[in-house]
Amino acid sequence: MIVANSAFGLLLGVLCFTATAHSKAVVRSTFIGKSFDVFRGDRTSLALINLVQPRTMKSSLIGTALHTAPGCIPGTKLSHKVAWAMCSAARIGIRSSTGHIGCRDVGCTSLEKVRCSTVIDIIAFRKTCGCQSVVITGGTEKGHKSGNYSHYNGYKLDIALNPCISSYIQAKFRYSGKRSDGAKLYTDGRENVYALESNHWDIVYYK
Repeated sequence: MIVANSAFGLLLGVLCFTATAHSKAVVRSTFIGKSFDVFRGDRTSLALINLVQPRTMKSSLIGTALHTAPGCIPGTKLSHKVAWAMCSAARIGIRSSTGHIGCRDVGCTSLEKVRCSTVIDIIAFRKTCGCQSVVITGGTEKGHKSGNYSHYNGYKLDIALNPCISSYIQAKFRYSGKRSDGAKLYTDGRENVYALESNHWDIVYYK
C-alpha cells in the first residue's frame, strides 16, 4: 500500500494572494527560502506552486495558495494534485487498498473534485486532535454510497482508525446515536458527523 504522508509537507504551505482577472498571470516569489512560480486564476482563486526542491528530494513538490485563509470560496472543488498538496503540507497521508492513488476507480483513493472546504476541515481536525498519524483511505473515488452529501460529491472522507483519533473523537465530540448500519455517530461543534466503521472513520463535512 502507498502512504503519501511525507516530510515533504514541511516545505509546503498555504499562502494568501489576491486573484487577478488574468487566469494565466504568473508571479515569482519565495516561501521558507524556496523559490516558486504562482499561477493565479480568477475563477477558483487557487494556485499551484512549483517549489525548487533540495537535491536530496527525488520528486517535485507542489503547494497551494488560497484566495482566503483559512476558508474557501463556497462550492470550490479541487484537483487531486492540489488537494493532496494541501493535505501533505498538513502531514495528512493518503493510501488505498490497491496501492493506486489519484484515479476515481473502485479501490483507488482519490481527492479529485473534493470540496475545498472538506480539505480545510480535515486539516483543521488534524491540527486540533494532535494525532501524529491521520491517513485518508477514502475520498471521491467510485464505490461509495450515493447521495447529496456523498464521497463522490466531495463532502466525505474516510480516515484510518488509530487509538489517538478514536480517543479524541469520542472524548471531544457529542455522541449522537447509531446509523442504520450500526455505526456509532459523533457530531462536532459545527454539526459535521464522524461515523465509526469497522476499519475507518467515515466523516461528512457539511459546510
